[in-house]
Amino acid sequence: MPHVFKLPDLGEGVESGDVINLHVKQGDTVEKDQPLMEIESGKATLDLPSPVAGTISELHVKTGATVKPGQEIATIEESDGGRSEDESESENTGEDEGASDETKQKPEKKASSQGKQATDQDDAQATDTDDDGQPAERQQHDSTETSADEQGRAAPERPTDHGPLGIPAAPSVRQLARELGVDLAALADTAQGGRITEADVRAAAGSGDSGKRTQAAAGQSAAPAEKSPHDAGTAAGEPMNSVRKLTAATVARAWREVPHVFQQVEADVTETEARRSTFNREHGAHVTMTALSVRALCLALEDYPLFNASVDMEHMAIVHHQRIDVGIAMDTARGLVAPVLRDAGAMRATTIADTLRSLAGRARDGALDRAAYADPTISISNLGPIGGGHFTPIVIPPQVATLGLGRTRTLPRYRQDGLFPRAILPVTLSYDHRAIDGADGARFALAFAEIIGDPQRVLPS
Repeated sequence: MPHVFKLPDLGEGVESGDVINLHVKQGDTVEKDQPLMEIESGKATLDLPSPVAGTISELHVKTGATVKPGQEIATIEESDGGRSEDESESENTGEDEGASDETKQKPEKKASSQGKQATDQDDAQATDTDDDGQPAERQQHDSTETSADEQGRAAPERPTDHGPLGIPAAPSVRQLARELGVDLAALADTAQGGRITEADVRAAAGSGDSGKRTQAAAGQSAAPAEKSPHDAGTAAGEPMNSVRKLTAATVARAWREVPHVFQQVEADVTETEARRSTFNREHGAHVTMTALSVRALCLALEDYPLFNASVDMEHMAIVHHQRIDVGIAMDTARGLVAPVLRDAGAMRATTIADTLRSLAGRARDGALDRAAYADPTISISNLGPIGGGHFTPIVIPPQVATLGLGRTRTLPRYRQDGLFPRAILPVTLSYDHRAIDGADGARFALAFAEIIGDPQRVLPS
């Protein structure tokens, strides 16, 4: 019998994934747990195994498609013995045989009840949003659409009193409305598409009417929707891959939530660079400046543990972490990823370098799972290999700090009795002002600069 395989849950907070490779085609015979396709979700990839043994009668997705949990992936014609144990047990329970005659005799009443329930679910789901402010998936919408006549008979009248939970707007839109002083309740009945957008809020704020769009008044048509940025004849839209989607949502939320402060300093790493070059040559090693920066960061955190912490606004608390787990920003063909170096404070510089090299290789190959990116306590972004000076990296909550490193350059600097060429590393400390004050930020940035400039501390003999 045919088995319709639907995409299972991909993990907490993961709403979709991209099909990056199909391992099978229509007509292929597959075994239970044989990989069917490769899915990229967030910044990790995974092989999706077949739940049963049988023959692929139809593939419902193509390479490059974006899929969501619950979406049909493939139809598999099961072979004998190909069903999962759970399905077999379900069949043997006899629950289907126990269906009451009453249920069979009253299909119209049941259908009517289901229709009302589905309509209620749609109304409720229209207001659900994710933490990052994007609309949650409206899973029942397509399946519960009815004809115009059916809607006239079955759909309940839309309430005019929306209430705090009934206003169809995402959290980011609500935040914008609060900032601009716009009353969302006044926009709820006139929002195009039945959902209030940031454009609606900005239009209302610009009209000076604090929540009422003047063009939506009686006898006037609503203002035309804002054009998409790629409506212009010379522009073309490019779909985001899953890494870009996650990055876009994460940094946008971080920028809205975190009151950033940026402290910029210079680190004189002349002696450190000389020592690193000699060490690598004598030991056949490959210790990078990123590895030394991680080591210096861990040493600085011993004196300033506040920076290895998280903000818990729900309980109005700052959570201090005993272990230092450093997120390392890496540039890959798929986009920005940041695998986590676990317990970095317990590592020597050489161990850090070896571990980073392994993480980077697996990140480039898409071989890291979601756990490899989870729960950093502080992060480093090193753009030195690419170039440039100071920049301002974004702090991703609940972390409270991120260190940004530019390219080391030889610059003239006064030292004691003269002007000398020195290797200068530009350093930016980004931190969350909810947890850290400016004085502590300056002290920590200067402490890091001092430590990274001392080769005996970061790379002892």
